[in-house]
Amino acid sequence: MAVALRRWGVILLVGAMCCAAWAGTLTVMVEDAGTPVDGAIVRVEPGGPNGTTNADGKWSATLHAGEYRVIAWKTIAGTLRGGIENITMPAGDADALVFLTDAVWTYNLFPYAVGNRWQYDYRHSGADGRWTCTWREHVDRATTVDGEPAVVLAASKDMVPEWEEIRGSTREGFVMYTQQQGADTIKFDPPMHLGALLPLNYEWVATTTAHHSDGSPDQPGLIRCKLVGFERVRVPAGTFDTSRLEVVMTMGAETNELIVWAAHNVGIVKQIEKNPERTNTKLLEEYSIRGLPLRPIGPIIRPVLPRP
Repeated sequence: MAVALRRWGVILLVGAMCCAAWAGTLTVMVEDAGTPVDGAIVRVEPGGPNGTTNADGKWSATLHAGEYRVIAWKTIAGTLRGGIENITMPAGDADALVFLTDAVWTYNLFPYAVGNRWQYDYRHSGADGRWTCTWREHVDRATTVDGEPAVVLAASKDMVPEWEEIRGSTREGFVMYTQQQGADTIKFDPPMHLGALLPLNYEWVATTTAHHSDGSPDQPGLIRCKLVGFERVRVPAGTFDTSRLEVVMTMGAETNELIVWAAHNVGIVKQIEKNPERTNTKLLEEYSIRGLPLRPIGPIIRPVLPRP
């Protein structure tokens, strides 16, 4: 028994030494327009530590070798500035330089409190013709997925239910868990995730597999999302200062390109979705957001006619 215990002790010691050998010091330097940033918050994902830069714009931590995303941000003169750098941590020390630029929080662009509602003028053009409708979305109820808070977002076309999706929009970012349309419920594994911070011109890439409840084959999925600028947009609901996102979503053999204009604490005010078969445009008409002055959504009173 004593010999066996000694052997296990040697194995554990060797394992600990190997783990230590594969760890190193990551030193992060955060700059804004060439100037070191004091007090920038730094986060290392996945599973890494958080910290704050010093007066020299530096922060360091011990990390094991692997692939990481280094995220840094600070609000400067009332404007959120942020940056992301993807790194490969070697079995030793490494440096990472993160440049700050204008940035947004995704949870401000997708406010998913229960009771929030949006109504859109929806315009379709495709091989099946041209038509318009009144499109509505609302956050129907709260739920959880694997212990994480989420909501059920429901959509209707001219008062007829179209789909339900389980989504999350929190300080951990934007997540899509499932999509239900008709008899088919699609579960995304892993969930389609966008980080909480989107710096200007950084492309966030996420992969998933779509599992269908109706027996259809699984499909590989890919989403690319980039904040490309800030624009003032006028729609029937008013004029909004928006963040313009360019999104490419591929699910199996189908690829959809979207341009999304989203306003802080309001949500999507304009969206154009394209693929080779169709173009769909949504323009915000009315909305009701918890925590903001309400714009009550009334009944549809105009006839819905085909667009000539």
